[in-house]
Amino acid sequence: MNNILVDLHTHTSCSDGEFSPEQLYNLIKEYAKDKKVVWSVTDHNCVDAYDFLKQIQDDKLTIINGCELEFSYKNKTKDILAYNFDINKMKIFLNEYYNLDKKIKRQEEILTKFKNICKNNNLKFDNNIEIKTGKIGEAYNLMMKSLKKYECNLKICPDIGVSGFYRKHFINQKSQFYVKDDFELLNLKQVIDVIHSFGGLAFIAHSFDYAGETIEEVLTFLTDAKNAGVDGVEIMHFSIDRNKEQILRNFIKENNLLESGGTDYHGKLVKNTVKLFTGRDNNVNINIKNLKWIKNI
Repeated sequence: MNNILVDLHTHTSCSDGEFSPEQLYNLIKEYAKDKKVVWSVTDHNCVDAYDFLKQIQDDKLTIINGCELEFSYKNKTKDILAYNFDINKMKIFLNEYYNLDKKIKRQEEILTKFKNICKNNNLKFDNNIEIKTGKIGEAYNLMMKSLKKYECNLKICPDIGVSGFYRKHFINQKSQFYVKDDFELLNLKQVIDVIHSFGGLAFIAHSFDYAGETIEEVLTFLTDAKNAGVDGVEIMHFSIDRNKEQILRNFIKENNLLESGGTDYHGKLVKNTVKLFTGRDNNVNINIKNLKWIKNI
C-alpha cells in the first residue's frame, strides 16, 4: 500500500492545464514506472478529459472521477473538489451551467472589471484585448501579459513583474487591485448539494491558498462548509506546509470529515515549480491508507 502513488488534483488542457489528457496520462505512466497509481483529473468546471480517460485499460491505474467547481463565498470565488460522481449527470449540468456562452460572458465581465481597476490606478495596457475561448483565467492572463509589456507599470505596482500578483492582489479583497469575480456562481450550500445529487463527494480545495485570509477566517470557512454538508477537506496541496496540514488534520478529526490530497499540477508552463505526486519541494506525499473513501485499491 505504501508503494501506491496518489494525485487527486491535476489539470489538463480541457481547462487551464498545459497537457492534453493523453499527454498527462503518458507523463504519469513514465513517472510511475511499475508502481500502482490512483489519479484524478479535476479540471475547472469541466469533465471533458474523461472522454479519453474512460478508454484507458490499465491494471496499475485507478482513475477517480473528479472535477473542480467554482462557487461564491462571502463575495469571493472559491473552489470545491467533486469526486466519484456520475460523469454523465455532471457533464449535462456543466454544459448547461458553464456552457461556452456563459464562460465567455463571465470572462468578458471579469476583463472589463480588471481594465477599469487598472485604469483607475493609472496602469497602462492594450485596449484591444478580447476574450476568445472563455477558459478559466483567460481575462486575468490576457491582462497580465499586457501589463507586463509596459515598464512604467512596475513603478506603480512592482508585483506585476512577479508570479504572485494573482494571490497577492487579484483575489485579495484587501488589495486595490482586487477583482470581484464571484458573480453568477452557486453558493457553498448549492454547489455541495449539486455534487451530492450526482452521487459524488465534496471536498474543500486548498483552504490556505486564498490571499489575505487568517487562520481564523479559514477555520470559519471550513466550519461553514461542514455545516453545509461538505464531506471532506483537501489536506495535502502544494500551498499547504506542515503546520497548516496539521491544522487541517485536527479539523477533520474533530469534525469527522474525510481527507483528500493532490498537487494541483497544471504542467510546466503554469505553476512550473509544482510536480506530479510530490508538489512543491516534495511537500505532497499522500498515503492511500488515509483516503478511506476510496475502495478496492
